[in-house]
Amino acid sequence: MEADELIAAFAMLTEEYQEKLMVPLSKLNGYCSNSALIDRAIDLRTTMESLFVPPNASQVTKKLGCRTARLLGTSDSEKDQISTLMQKAYGTASDAAHRGKFKDDDKTPSETLFKAFKLTTKAIKKMIRGGQPDWGRI
Repeated sequence: MEADELIAAFAMLTEEYQEKLMVPLSKLNGYCSNSALIDRAIDLRTTMESLFVPPNASQVTKKLGCRTARLLGTSDSEKDQISTLMQKAYGTASDAAHRGKFKDDDKTPSETLFKAFKLTTKAIKKMIRGGQPDWGRI
């Protein structure tokens, strides 16, 4: 069962890395709640930032898209698609956090956020199984 395997892999991580993953795991769980989409978007935004963006970073949106793509993508085309989606989702979630609503021209925020949720879940699983990414090498 995948859950058992992930729990065992998580137990093998350093205590420091386990602690680092607790925020994104908790916030990702918040995304899965029955809360309003605005609240879920904010939880997903926090998850994405804590996984992919170092403290005090500039160009957060670009860095988040690039790191997600480098971690999960296997081809240049797939990396471009991942980066574009994650940057769009981060922008959508940022609107939720800063404006309390989505932009009027954003007709599919739930679809965009769900796709980003699936990629973020895949990334967390990869980080649990493989340990902390060396962003300078990938």
